Amino acid sequence: MFGLTLDGPNELDGPDPAEIFGIIGLAGKEFRGMLRLGGSNDGVRALAAAFLGGEEMLEGDPSMISDGFGELVNMIGGTLKRQIDESGVKIELSLPSVMEGARGIFDARDGHSQVASMTWTVDGQQLSTTLVFSEEVVED
Repeated sequence: MFGLTLDGPNELDGPDPAEIFGIIGLAGKEFRGMLRLGGSNDGVRALAAAFLGGEEMLEGDPSMISDGFGELVNMIGGTLKRQIDESGVKIELSLPSVMEGARGIFDARDGHSQVASMTWTVDGQQLSTTLVFSEEVVED
């Protein structure tokens, strides 16, 4: 992807070492959850630069890193949405958010949720993906 080498997925062993997180919500009558992508400052910068067309596109502006990473989270969320929709369960996506040090707020989940976590190595940088979800039917 974007000319970067990709290795994975691998299981996440221990706590997520990521420093920056992109989060997108998924919601429908039969499925709800949150997808989080996390990486180091250097890793997220490299992904954003690759996504936007090169390091020079970041123009020394931290918001460009956040915008580029947020759009990558949106694309991955869209891919996940398409796969869930194809299973017959319809969901909608929220807008993506990018945060630094947001690990704790994502750990809040009820006893009915399931968690799937993996790591990927992208051009030598670790990227984590975590999906917290519930497949309960929500009454209107």
